[in-house]
Amino acid sequence: MRENRMIISIAVILMILGLSFQSSAQSQKDTKPEVKAVRFSKLYPSLAKLTNSTGLTSRWYLNDASPKLDKSFYYNRNEGKLYFISRTMQKIQAFDLKSLGLYGPGHDAWSPDGTMLLCSIFNRNKGDSSPLYLLKMDGSIEEIVTAEGRGEQILQPSWSFDGRMFVYLKSSTRDGHEIWVKNMEAGEDVLVERILIGRNACGNPVWFNRNHKVLYLKFLRIKNKRPVDELWIFDVETRKKKKIYEGRIASIFPSPNRNLIGVDIGKYFSLIDVNGNLIKNLEPGSSIEPAFSPDGLYIAYLKGKVDPISEISIEQHIHVININTGFEKDLTPVPGLEVDEFRWLDNNTIVY
Repeated sequence: MRENRMIISIAVILMILGLSFQSSAQSQKDTKPEVKAVRFSKLYPSLAKLTNSTGLTSRWYLNDASPKLDKSFYYNRNEGKLYFISRTMQKIQAFDLKSLGLYGPGHDAWSPDGTMLLCSIFNRNKGDSSPLYLLKMDGSIEEIVTAEGRGEQILQPSWSFDGRMFVYLKSSTRDGHEIWVKNMEAGEDVLVERILIGRNACGNPVWFNRNHKVLYLKFLRIKNKRPVDELWIFDVETRKKKKIYEGRIASIFPSPNRNLIGVDIGKYFSLIDVNGNLIKNLEPGSSIEPAFSPDGLYIAYLKGKVDPISEISIEQHIHVININTGFEKDLTPVPGLEVDEFRWLDNNTIVY
């Protein structure tokens, strides 16, 4: 009788373990990201036809597209003109840069509502410096941040969530690096950081979330010592700043709607809060261009393979990872596919 009971007990235990395993497997399956990657040309066939006829690509369009992906811009070097264009490649507005002594647009940022573009453009009349210009849908162009003399550039603009302010980097071969916040509504400029010319530098300023806070990096290169990267946060309202992270930093990517900051270390992502406290580490392996989904639940990034002999990239795919479960998925599992640009369209769709 005891043997029968023991056999029954073991059978029950095995059954429970089996159910538990199935439940765990089902739970893991249910946590797979419900995110898809779609070719931009499939979403908008008219764009595909026009890009084939003009030589312009979806990659080019996405790289300079507005937040809603409904417009982009391109620079015609032969004409010396910059054009705002729609998804159907219709010219919405033209800016005659050549007539103003301008050429070679560089770093840019669309306003959150997609009605204005900040763009660093070289100016022949100012010693080939590159001031920052504000281009509007009505065709007006304004030098919003000045630069004087060769070697002075206004770079890396980033808008505040409400479009009233933006942050930028001023780089000079004479004076070094400065990060400023410009409040267009109040008509004031606020100095965030200054590092004099030398081995050290600062840069990569980006607006954080829906707060009046700016994130930026400091690169410290002290002689005979290990290079150090530091992540700083600046409160625009209180004018106070503090260091919240130190270590090797490939890039930073703040969550759009949570108090989370993604720090790309190289082979893994560290998610930290505004005080620098570690929330968790995610380990996707070597990757580039990480970006949060609009709802902050996923991180998408590019992950490639390199030929071990030639060391040449043979493919690069879009991957996504769920920040809660750590589940990772290749969204473009096509052998030999090289993706070099993508954008989030909504919480569940990535276009490339």
